Amino acid sequence: MSVFPGDIFSWRTFVNRAGAVFNAAKTTIPYAEDLNAIVGEIVALEENLQDKVDRLIQIVGVSRDTLVPASDHIVDFIVPAGLNGYKIIGAHCGANVADDVSNMIFDVFNSRLSHSIFSTKMRIDLHDLTSYSSDSQPVIDSDYNALQTADVLSIISESAASTMKGLQVFLTVQKVV
Repeated sequence: MSVFPGDIFSWRTFVNRAGAVFNAAKTTIPYAEDLNAIVGEIVALEENLQDKVDRLIQIVGVSRDTLVPASDHIVDFIVPAGLNGYKIIGAHCGANVADDVSNMIFDVFNSRLSHSIFSTKMRIDLHDLTSYSSDSQPVIDSDYNALQTADVLSIISESAASTMKGLQVFLTVQKVV
């Protein structure tokens, strides 16, 4: 029996199929019981770690061929139920075409909290495509980073772009334990 018969591999698929192979072979393979116990421990560990993995949210604010406007609501992101109880632990943004006139500053505003999620906002420096290389890195305000279902996160641009086109915002979130 092939463990990967042409379908997309996932750890869960591997563990389930490996467990089935071990169960079928209990009578013919020495130590199959031990192997089956190990597979059970791996499944339990994987389920335990599932909520401890950071997740990345990509919000497309402006399409790749459109100038970035000055706006209080470039785009609104409504937090789905699956992210209830998460907190934002990191944020960056990127553009498809750099601005050649000025630095661009972006904010993420949580309407429920009536506050920015940042103590230092995201900035894309002149001629750069992302906030990763900015002299001023974004800093998340831990008093305003908690997410609840149906929160509205608004992407805000503090100035209109001269040449910057396209905008994506990347939020890293983590389950609160």
